[in-house]
Amino acid sequence: MLDTFSRDFDDGVDLFTGESNVVKLTVTNNAVAVVEDALSLTGNHGLSRSNPLERHYRDVLCGRVRTLQDTTRAGLGRAALGL
Repeated sequence: MLDTFSRDFDDGVDLFTGESNVVKLTVTNNAVAVVEDALSLTGNHGLSRSNPLERHYRDVLCGRVRTLQDTTRAGLGRAALGL
């Protein structure tokens, strides 16, 4: 999905907002999962202000703020059901 989206963008294809929201939702959720995995490996030390993982965690969580995740998921559900 990301390969196709980026290829279309590079080729100048008009992209729909819904497509970009799905890509952002997927990338953000994957980034959060990766940083949470790293934090689980480091334990409480990973949440210390002196540890870069703490900043990375805050940064990836902020990715959830700008896209309305529930709206994006509802749109995906409607599209899957043909509504």
